[in-house]
Amino acid sequence: MDKKMKLTLIIGIPVVIAVILTATLIWPGNLLGGGVTYEKYEQITYDMSYEEVAKILGKGTMESEAGDGESRIASYSWKGKEKNSRVIVVFYGDKMGSKSQLGLQ
Repeated sequence: MDKKMKLTLIIGIPVVIAVILTATLIWPGNLLGGGVTYEKYEQITYDMSYEEVAKILGKGTMESEAGDGESRIASYSWKGKEKNSRVIVVFYGDKMGSKSQLGLQ
């Protein structure tokens, strides 16, 4: 094996590993079986705080927020395990007021 081939392997293998790890973090539902399942969705109940919901579903992505304190309304989304599936949860004040899902199985 010549020097050029060794250098390509030494640099190429870590780059491929980094790309796979990055893809796993960015698209958790696509690799390694991550994402929210219908079973997890059913575990979240009204009047839960964001922290309680996040313990079950993982960290959500804030989609919108308005107001503050008791009048605060914030919506968060989570990617589902299935392709194009999603969970949306709306919090009123500190408590979950509504939840919806699309495509979970």
